[in-house]
Amino acid sequence: MLDEDTFSQLVFCVVLITAIVTPLVNILYKHRPRVHAESLFEGELRTIQSTPRNREFHIVCCVHNEANVRGITALLEECNPVQESPICVYAVHLIELVGKSAPILLPIKHRHGSRKFLSVNYPNTNHIMQAFENYSNNSSGPVKVLPYINVAPYKSMHDAIFNLAQDNMVPFIIIPFHENGNIDLVGHVAASIRKMNIRFQAHAPCTLGILVDRHSRLGASNNNNMYFNVGVFFIGGAHDREALALGIRMSERADTRVSLFRFVIVNKKPCGCKIILTREEREEEEEDTMLDEGLIDEFKSMKYGIGNVCWYEITVDDGVEVLEAVHSLEGNYDLVMVGRRHNDGSLNGKEMTTFMENADALGILGDMLSSVEFCMGMVPVLVTQCGGVKISSSSNNKLDRVGSVNVSQKRLSVHK
Repeated sequence: MLDEDTFSQLVFCVVLITAIVTPLVNILYKHRPRVHAESLFEGELRTIQSTPRNREFHIVCCVHNEANVRGITALLEECNPVQESPICVYAVHLIELVGKSAPILLPIKHRHGSRKFLSVNYPNTNHIMQAFENYSNNSSGPVKVLPYINVAPYKSMHDAIFNLAQDNMVPFIIIPFHENGNIDLVGHVAASIRKMNIRFQAHAPCTLGILVDRHSRLGASNNNNMYFNVGVFFIGGAHDREALALGIRMSERADTRVSLFRFVIVNKKPCGCKIILTREEREEEEEDTMLDEGLIDEFKSMKYGIGNVCWYEITVDDGVEVLEAVHSLEGNYDLVMVGRRHNDGSLNGKEMTTFMENADALGILGDMLSSVEFCMGMVPVLVTQCGGVKISSSSNNKLDRVGSVNVSQKRLSVHK
């Protein structure tokens, strides 16, 4: 019905409109995250610390393939699911969007039609969710698994995860490290996942945990050890407190032993520099110190319950001695946890990241613990980051965890 000239003109118009509209949308569109009324009115920071241990513990677990499942399910089991505090897991399989017009976050229903849809379009998802269901049926405590599939471009994949976490008031998100040795990825996919993890860290509305499990030792059976040994490396700050709060939850398990290594840095100021703090900065530092002491006291009190915790206070002069002390603390760990950032400036400087490959993503201490220089790189590492912004709070609430410091402790002095 169309002659060649008319058809050519129509094709030219379509190409011209597409060439103009596509860059305009990319330039003019400004993404704004959703504002949730419940977050504004409650004014609570969704963290592991703020989650009562007599309430259901919600966790979002993101996986790329089947190799991520065993380590994450083992970590979930160590989070101590009990009747007083069951665990609700939002298991999300992350798939790159290819050949579709719109991203989707799809809950997987337990129906025959849904299973057939997955087996045809996303065969790996069916195996992954079956593994989570098997863990739920065989866990030591009540664990509820809600499976999801997230098909989206890597650059916007975090949006759907954060919306899911905000809708369900989730305090903890777990993602696998982008250089996991079990993931056989081509170069551009690995780079895309690395950038995706950076967006997770930059915009996380709650506590984010990055699991480094290159050799899939987490969750492997170990008949020689009676205990599951967890090491927590603590310097101070909100990120380290999240790692310790998770360690406190783990220490409530009878077959888990948690060791706390607290580093006390004597010389926090660079040589020849005098740091002058404002009144607000001084008050914030004092409050941060009191929160650290309060959470450490809570950890110490666990010794008088089950008695499977131990702690060490290690005195060092600066951040360099912290890294040297880490070498002397190698042991038979099944899992090591540490915060991404610390309240001590000597471990946040750029000069210390010169020879570190993943310091931006894992922090200096996290990169050190996950490298071959510590336990030959065989120990799984969980790096925690405290995210979100607190809307409103009373200053008295910041002192809720501050307790007595009358508990005796072991001390170790590390010298050059």
